Amino acid sequence: MLYGVINVGDEPLEYPKFLFCGSFNPLHEGHVAIVDFIYKKYGTPVDFEISHNNVEKASITVDEMRKRWEQMRSLAKLSFGRLYMTDDARYLEKAEIFPDVTFVCGYDTMKALADGKYYKEDFNEVIKRFSELGTKWIVFPRQKDDGTVSGPEDFKDFPEELLKNMEIVTDFQPVNVRSRDIRNRL
Repeated sequence: MLYGVINVGDEPLEYPKFLFCGSFNPLHEGHVAIVDFIYKKYGTPVDFEISHNNVEKASITVDEMRKRWEQMRSLAKLSFGRLYMTDDARYLEKAEIFPDVTFVCGYDTMKALADGKYYKEDFNEVIKRFSELGTKWIVFPRQKDDGTVSGPEDFKDFPEELLKNMEIVTDFQPVNVRSRDIRNRL
């Protein structure tokens, strides 16, 4: 369910082309670097989505969503589009609301999705539904615990039907920062 849409940047958009989903607690330089990369490469601002529900975290309030929007607005750049507030914790529900969108995510998120751990139903059917909805993915690397950076070789065991709709970014140096580490420091 879509709760609302708030403009973060100054450029109005017709429909999201790139949708970056997350809790953005806080929005940090790694997120901004990804959004800037997409803007420079495609010339399109990136929209954000925050869900009231999350598959791995506690639900957040509308007031907390507003605080996160205010943080985004304070950091707004040409690369920022809108903020969509939803109630949808899983990507399939998000894809149902936003068909033909390209989801922006990191390797960790894509790995969790490809493992099928968030879907009790037959994951092959979920992947098929993504294809029917025209869902695409742009996946950014993550610095792994061993110091290496994730790359195309890390996707070799992913389902082929998912891979065919995925752009794996290889010309981006990840910013080694995580929101949870920032929260822990604070």
